Amino acid sequence: FLIGLTASKFGRNNILNDGHGCPYAESFDTIDEYMLRHPNADPKHILAVSGTKVPLTDAHNNLGAACLDGSVPNIYWRPGTGDGVNKFHVFFQGGGWCAGIENQVSQCDDTCPQRATTDLGTSKNDGASLNYDDGYMSTSQSVNPLTYNW
Repeated sequence: FLIGLTASKFGRNNILNDGHGCPYAESFDTIDEYMLRHPNADPKHILAVSGTKVPLTDAHNNLGAACLDGSVPNIYWRPGTGDGVNKFHVFFQGGGWCAGIENQVSQCDDTCPQRATTDLGTSKNDGASLNYDDGYMSTSQSVNPLTYNW
C-alpha cells in the first residue's frame, strides 16, 4: 500500500500561502462546500475517488496513538480498481507538525499547544470521506502512471 501525507481535508490538495511565506492547505468539509468554491468540478468524480474514514480506535485505546489534542487518529482508505483491485491507498492527514511548547520557534510553526487547537492537531472535525486525488495519489493514469488504480 501507499501512504500519502498531505494537508487537505476535502478536495484537491490546494497549497496556498498565508502572506508570511508559510504554506497552508485549503480544506473542504463537504462536497457542497467544495462545489461552491470550484463550480466547474465534477461531483461524481470527486465522490468516486474519495477515501473512507477509518478511526484508529484500537491503536488509540491500547497503544496510545493520538492527535496532538488527544483525539482518536483517523486514516482514509480508498480501494483499488482494475488490475489494482487488490491494492489500495491509505491516507494519513499530515501537517500536524509543531515546534516549541511555550515559545514559538519560527514564524511558520505553531507551538504544540497552539497546533492542538487547530484542525491539524485534532481529528474531531474530520469528515466521513476525503478526496486526496492529486499528485502521486491521483487516479489519473497520465498524472500517476504507477499507482493510479490503487
